[in-house]
Amino acid sequence: ATCKDLITKQLMAGYEKARSPAGRPAFAFRLHQFLSRGDTLYATLEPEGKRFITADAARTHPHNAQALLFPLAFCRECGQEYYSVARVVPARGGDPVFEPRDLGDLAKTGELTPGYLYFSSDPERAWPEGDHTTDAILNRVPEDWKELRKDAEVLKRNRVEQLPHPEHIDGHLEILPRLAELAGFEIGRDVAMMKATVKNPWLAKLEGARAITMEAASNLAYKTPELRAKPGEKLALTFVNPDVVPHNWVLAKPGTLAAVGTLADALIADPEAVARHYVPKTDDVVAYTDITDPGKQQTIQFTVPDVIGRYPFLCTFPGHWKLMNGLLIVEDEQPVDVAARAQELFRRDNLVAWCIVPFDAKQRGPEDRAAMLEKLGFKHFAYDWRPQHIPTFDEEWDSLAKHGVALDAFWATPPDFPGLLASLEKRGLKPSFWTMIGAPAELDQAAKVKHAAAALRPLAEQAAKAGCRVSIYNHGGWGGEPENMVAVCEELKMPNVGIVYNQHHGHSHLPRFKEALAKMLPHLHFLNLNGMTADGEQLGKKILVIGQGDLDVALAKTICESGYTGPIGILNHTDHDAEARLLDNVEGLDWVVGELTAKPIPKPTPRTP
Repeated sequence: ATCKDLITKQLMAGYEKARSPAGRPAFAFRLHQFLSRGDTLYATLEPEGKRFITADAARTHPHNAQALLFPLAFCRECGQEYYSVARVVPARGGDPVFEPRDLGDLAKTGELTPGYLYFSSDPERAWPEGDHTTDAILNRVPEDWKELRKDAEVLKRNRVEQLPHPEHIDGHLEILPRLAELAGFEIGRDVAMMKATVKNPWLAKLEGARAITMEAASNLAYKTPELRAKPGEKLALTFVNPDVVPHNWVLAKPGTLAAVGTLADALIADPEAVARHYVPKTDDVVAYTDITDPGKQQTIQFTVPDVIGRYPFLCTFPGHWKLMNGLLIVEDEQPVDVAARAQELFRRDNLVAWCIVPFDAKQRGPEDRAAMLEKLGFKHFAYDWRPQHIPTFDEEWDSLAKHGVALDAFWATPPDFPGLLASLEKRGLKPSFWTMIGAPAELDQAAKVKHAAAALRPLAEQAAKAGCRVSIYNHGGWGGEPENMVAVCEELKMPNVGIVYNQHHGHSHLPRFKEALAKMLPHLHFLNLNGMTADGEQLGKKILVIGQGDLDVALAKTICESGYTGPIGILNHTDHDAEARLLDNVEGLDWVVGELTAKPIPKPTPRTP
């Protein structure tokens, strides 16, 4: 068998497996979207086995000028294709005719009605005869069109007038002049509701506003995926839509892309969504344009938020946002003072000692470890452990308090997590719990995010009750990718959940570190440093002393420029003496700061290899 045969067999096997009395498939697919991002398909009005299908936009068959090509639309629920048509009644009378209609053209006039033509050369698949009370009709309409009345399933009253109107032509064709089951919304309803649209609050003119243009591109994208503005700046944004389907432009608060996008997708079932131009009701929306029809444009004027950050923008027409999004980067006019930020960020009392409990050649106990941290000037500590350390937890907390060292974080969770929380709460300690996430490999991306979030939620809720945070810890695999950690944070939407990022587990992220850091920034609780060099993990240099990696200065500069102001972790994570390794890293970091502040010092020679 050829690859084509095998793919066809697999897809059709899913398609032909019915899931309802109406025969709706368990796996509805649109084949052209497996091959591309889903450009429009065009077909002639002929029986299924004879019709000509193409992805090239044209009015007629390339070899038959009399055969019109109609755009095809596909039902998201069942995969059924429909011809996008306009039913035109001639001004001088006569029978209606059907003309090709662009998918985004929803305008209705006295002579023209937009709709979808359902073609079936199989009599068994033709629209059933009879009124709306028949089982044949009830089995063909969407589930949300039906309701239980007196223990019987019936068609909702407001849907009766929206049923398809059969019009047989040569015994084969049927017209659905007021119903479109494309992407889950009905044209007839939408056109009516657009007359009562919510007024856009961003249309008033702002004096001194800077004019910018945002244009939709084909294949669900914006031509300009990144904009920049100053805090408090006034903008007059003109959104132009040359595409063949409706779009809008919605600006959201930092870190809320997935949250707003998910709300937008849910609008598909909201009868008021059209009147609101598919803009979700949420405080996370900063500004927006209306849904803009193909070939149209709209200008809105708004004031950029005063807070610097990366504000996502997206199209909230259901199903568009995952591809159609970008960033408005709000940044200070003055360039970042890297020297000042380096001195502030990498100061000794902002450093967190880490990986020094099981990783210590001298195997110090709680008292010796706390005394060592005080001697080195560390004020903060992230605790990692192994089963043999559980009996000494209480002694550890008491020793830290004695030597003036704060317990900032606790790695993973022991079997008796409630007991640990009680022990910490007794001493007024509220560390962040560093934990890893994962998901079964067979799940798709969206399902993985939901799975990981659901698994993390109970821990986060317990921690929240104790006043503690939970920080997702990158440790390789799917759960260690910055984008996936961010997605889980946004799925949970819990204020005590964020990220701890470890450079030594992020060697593969180096080519995109700046972008990854920007995405994590709204959720970043801790940032743990390591000496980093290109291909370090492959070269056996996964763990290096800070300053010994050839990328350390550049990465530290990127961190300073990012705007991150949180704690900085310094680790051992080797079999060397923890005190010697911590001191090597601190001295190496001092050298890096000297390079960033134009106050160079001699590069130190590490005590530990």
